[in-house]
Formats: sequence, C-alpha cells, structure tokens
Amino acid sequence: MGAFLAGLFKTIGGLKGVATAASLASTGISLIAQRKQQQQQQEIMRRDAALDRLEANRTERAGREEQRRARVRGRSLIASQRTGFAAAGVRREGSPLEIELETLENLELENLELGFNTQTAAAQLRDRARFTDLQAKSLKRAGRTSRAATLIRGASNLASTRLAFS
Repeated sequence: MGAFLAGLFKTIGGLKGVATAASLASTGISLIAQRKQQQQQQEIMRRDAALDRLEANRTERAGREEQRRARVRGRSLIASQRTGFAAAGVRREGSPLEIELETLENLELENLELGFNTQTAAAQLRDRARFTDLQAKSLKRAGRTSRAATLIRGASNLASTRLAFS
C-alpha cells in the first residue's frame, strides 16, 4: 500500500509539472500571437497613412496643373474675344471691354474655386493620415494592455493549476 501511495504522489507531481508547463506555454504563445497581430495591424495603418499623404501630394500637384491649364484656356478665350472684336471693327471700350473684364472675373473665380477644392481635398487626406497614425499609436498602447491582461490570466491559470494539484 505504501508503494502504491508513493507512486500516486509521484504521478500527481508529474502532472503538476506538465500542467504548469502547459499553462506557461499557452500564455507565451498567446503573448507572441497578440504582439504579431498588433505589429501587422500597425504596419497596415502606417502604410495607409503614407498612401493618404502621397495621395494628398498628388492631388495638390494635379490641382496646380489644372489651374495652370485653366489660366492658359482663359488667356486663349480672351485673345479670341479680342480678335473677334477687332475683326468686326469693334473698339475695345464700353461693352466689349466690360465683356472682357467679366470674362476675366469669371475665369479667376473658377480658378480660385478649383484651388480651394484642391486644397480641401488634400487637407482631408492629410487629416485622414494623421488620424490613422493616431489609431496606430493607440493600437500599440491597447496591445500593451492586452498583453498585460494575458499575463495576469496566465498567472491566474497557473496558480489555479498548482492549487488543484496540491
């Protein structure tokens, strides 16, 4: 009977060691997986933010180019108006001059609106990039908290396991 009890206590001690090792391994694997997932999410967010910044720069360049083209078209329109008036023998005073000034005003307003819309779109993209950067930083902090909670859960499981085999 004594040999039986000694073998039983030896088996329980071995199970206690296996349970402890399993609990530690589970906690470690969970921590590693959480860290990798957080790093991948942060990398995706950083890339998204970088793409938004690139798109903002591209939007500004495209807007400036469109404004330049609009100015060229405007000059061409005014030149054709002048040519038409001159061919018709109309002098550049009174109504023809007022038409030219009104055309210039309208063209400039359209160009200013184009510039405003371009800057607004670029600003929205940059704001989105900043927000994404903030989310990535927040994710990093949340990851630390989550890993701390996993460690605490692992310690609690380990303590429970050890008590169960006591």
